[in-house]
Amino acid sequence: MMNLLFLCLSMLLACNTEADEKAQATSPSKAEIETKNVDTITKALPVSELEIPKKEIKQADEILEKPSQSPTEIVKDEPSIIKSSEPIVIATELPKKSESAPSNKESDLVEKPTISKTEIPTTEAVFEKEVQTSTEDIEITDLDSNQEEMDDVIETVQVEEVELLPYTHEKWQKLLSNYVDQKGFVDYQGFKNDEAKLDAYLSELSNEDLSSYGAAQKKAFFINAYNAFTIKLIVENYPLKSILDLHGGKTWDRKWISLGGEEYSLNEIEHQLLIRDFSDSRVHFAINCAAKSCPPLSNKAFTSTNVESELNALTKAFLSNEAFNKISSSSAELSKLFEWYAKDFGDVKAYLSKYLGVTLDDKVKLKYKEYDWSLNGK
Repeated sequence: MMNLLFLCLSMLLACNTEADEKAQATSPSKAEIETKNVDTITKALPVSELEIPKKEIKQADEILEKPSQSPTEIVKDEPSIIKSSEPIVIATELPKKSESAPSNKESDLVEKPTISKTEIPTTEAVFEKEVQTSTEDIEITDLDSNQEEMDDVIETVQVEEVELLPYTHEKWQKLLSNYVDQKGFVDYQGFKNDEAKLDAYLSELSNEDLSSYGAAQKKAFFINAYNAFTIKLIVENYPLKSILDLHGGKTWDRKWISLGGEEYSLNEIEHQLLIRDFSDSRVHFAINCAAKSCPPLSNKAFTSTNVESELNALTKAFLSNEAFNKISSSSAELSKLFEWYAKDFGDVKAYLSKYLGVTLDDKVKLKYKEYDWSLNGK
C-alpha cells in the first residue's frame, strides 16, 4: 500500500515538474521583454475554458483587472495559472485601440512612452521662436522725429515728376474721338455742347511751359494747338457757313492765341513755329483750316511718339485722295496748297514721286483745283 502511494506521489510530482518546465521554457524572460520595442506587447493565444479550471480563470481575471500590473509581472508572478499546452506567442505589431475597447485588456496596461516638448519641439514652436528672434533684431525708427525730412523728400519727388512728365494731350484726344469722324468731318455742334472741355484743354495749352520740350514734343504741341484753336474760332461763331466770313477773311492774321506767355496768330503758328523752325512741309497736311478743300482733320492727337508716323500717313493719304489731287504719270491736277506754298515743297514733281512713287513726265504741266471754303462740318 505504501509503495502504491509513493508511486502516485512520484507521478504527480513528475507531472507538476514537467508543467513547470514547459511554462518556464515558453515564458519570455524579463531581459527579452525589455529589449522589445515599446510599440509591441505580449499577448497569449486564447485558451479554452475546458482546459483551465474555473478557480484559476478567476485568479487570472483578478490579476488582469489590476492596473498596476504589467504583462511581464503577470507572466512572472503567476505562471501556474496558464495550464494550456499552447505556447505563448509575442505579437509583432501593436493592435489598434478602439475607443470602445474595455479597459481591462492587456493593451491598456502597457504605458505608452511620452515625448516632452523640450525634446522634440513642434513646428509652431519653432516658427514662433524664429519670429521672436527676427523681431528682436529690428530697430524701430522714431518716425515723428524724422517727419520733416520725409515731407521734404516727398515734396521734392513730386516736383521732379511734374517737371519730367511730357504733355500727353489726353483731353484733346477725347474730344477728337467724340466729334471728328474717320473722313475728317467735324461735329461742330458737339464741340459747342462740350465747349467747357475744349476751353479747359486750350487753357492747358496756354499755360504750358515749353522750355524743357524737345523737337518732337514741340512739333506735336503746335499742330494740336493750331487745330484746337481753329475749332474754338468756329465754335464761338457757330452756326457758320465758311471761315472766310470771319474778320473780313483775315482770320489767320489776327493775334489772339496765347502760348508760353506770347500772343500768336494762326499764320504765325503755321509758318514760324512749324514750317520755319522744323523745315517740314508735311505740316501743311496735318493742320486744318475748317474748309472742305483743306486736308482732313485727323481724329488722332499728335504726340512726341507718333508725330513722324502720323505726318507721313497724312501726307500720303492726302496726295492719293482724288477729291484733293488727281495724279498720273501723264497729268497732275493738284490742291491749291502746292501753288500757294510752292517754296515749302520745292520740286513738286520730285515731292510727289517721293511720297506716291509716281514719276511725272517732264512735259506734264501742273494744274490746280479750285478751293472749296465751305465749312467741313457734318
